[in-house]
Amino acid sequence: MTDCVPFTDDFKDPSMEPPIVIGFSVLYSVEFLFGLTGNIGVILFTSRNKKLQTVQNMFILNLALADLIVCIFSLPITPITSIYKNWYFGEQMCHSLPWIQGASVFVATFSLTLIAIDRYFMVVTPHKRRMTRVQARFVMVCLWLVAILITFPYSWYMQLREPEGGYCGKFCTEEWPNEWVRRAYTVFVLIAQFFVPFMIMFYCYARIFKHLKQRTQDKIRKMNERSLILTASMPVLSTVKRKVGTRVDVLEQCRRKCLLLQQTRRNTVVLVLVVLFFFVSWFPHNVASMAFEFSDAEIFSYDGTNYMYLISLISHRVIVAKESHL
Repeated sequence: MTDCVPFTDDFKDPSMEPPIVIGFSVLYSVEFLFGLTGNIGVILFTSRNKKLQTVQNMFILNLALADLIVCIFSLPITPITSIYKNWYFGEQMCHSLPWIQGASVFVATFSLTLIAIDRYFMVVTPHKRRMTRVQARFVMVCLWLVAILITFPYSWYMQLREPEGGYCGKFCTEEWPNEWVRRAYTVFVLIAQFFVPFMIMFYCYARIFKHLKQRTQDKIRKMNERSLILTASMPVLSTVKRKVGTRVDVLEQCRRKCLLLQQTRRNTVVLVLVVLFFFVSWFPHNVASMAFEFSDAEIFSYDGTNYMYLISLISHRVIVAKESHL
């Protein structure tokens, strides 16, 4: 297009300010390196060591693969398009990249959910028959197929268009049959990718926490009962020997109780952090997506400056922080 003007000449956007560009460039570069090396390391280490190929580790392997794809196809591209407001990657990539990104995100979320479910059965119902590795592989294949089908609209409705109004460049944008279909799909993605997995993880880890707490209380109660029985059945010894023996026994009981309580606290912190980390990673992005979809674009503008791209960039940055730290 000749005699065109850059889109940002008429629409002020803080995401193109040099300090912000430099800051996000550094952050995304670091996340890309950590995500690439970390996820490749998990995949190679787990796939080469058969002893580590448990059902839960296979789901973690699936999560690492999905996160690796997100790192490769999202981290270098999304910030470029958000900052420069132009699509440099051609028409085929316009159709395929959003599809690949969406499917990988769904698989990562589904894998986290399956890890929570597997931990639930392992802790709460340990005597029941658990999933085999063959079944786990089948489930992993199904996860990818379901994710690919769910996110197919990202490929079907993405089109490469030149902007109207004499602006330079090309945009890779969604073109749906009508607004109602687009909004319905956005809500569906919110429910399927965020709310349902979050509720399942919350339930599983809440039940695990309750079970571990009850098990700790039962162990402490049995310790107390054992201590009372030993004290009652202790033969008549000299006063000094009884005092020394009782004191040693009390100290040992206290030590064991403290270890149990410390382990329970550690388990509680880990369980809370897993659920909280998922919520904090995805909640800002989903709130932003709903706001972009159902609100007037003017609410993202202040004093002639549009903050939509900056908000999108920040919410995406929160997500990729999760993808690069398993």
